[in-house]
Amino acid sequence: MSNIYDNIRNVKYRRHFYIIILLEFLKLYSKIALERYFIKKGVKYMTQLHPYLSFDKAKDALEYYEDVFGATNVNRLAVGEEQAENFGLTKEQGEEATMHAEFEILGVKILCSDSFGRVDNINNGISLLIDFDTNDKTDSERVENFYNKIKDHESINIEMPLEEQFWGGKMGTFTDKYGVRWMLNGQDYSQMN
Repeated sequence: MSNIYDNIRNVKYRRHFYIIILLEFLKLYSKIALERYFIKKGVKYMTQLHPYLSFDKAKDALEYYEDVFGATNVNRLAVGEEQAENFGLTKEQGEEATMHAEFEILGVKILCSDSFGRVDNINNGISLLIDFDTNDKTDSERVENFYNKIKDHESINIEMPLEEQFWGGKMGTFTDKYGVRWMLNGQDYSQMN
């Protein structure tokens, strides 16, 4: 996606923006066609679901996730001058607004943008679950270190500490300052069908 960020920042006319989006769509369509080809050939390929969150000010949320969660691979696309007008924003407001952004927590990609007045609060009936294999020592240590880093932060509300559970797995649940509910779930992948 970094190519689209660079291209959109340099767009002077709206139609160029739409051409770029069309090219990205075609690239995505090509990926889907390849996935279907591999499925027909019996090659396992898993389609991915990426959470897409909306914030009043995604730029601040990105800083929060970098500082508190240690987010990596953070990319942000500000609202360009041409698009700012469509949102009723000045050029300066557009530079502060986020059209699209992405970041990773423990290797899980999360997408986000400004809500542009469309949402009030994140629904905590939805949780972001990060699943890990308890047999993978490196992965388990990364999750433990992550949890130990965030658990005492004033903005984190721990609902269930990350620990061994009666069903045999390891689980922890917490909510961050934006009302996003996170679940860390460790299980023995060798026991899965």
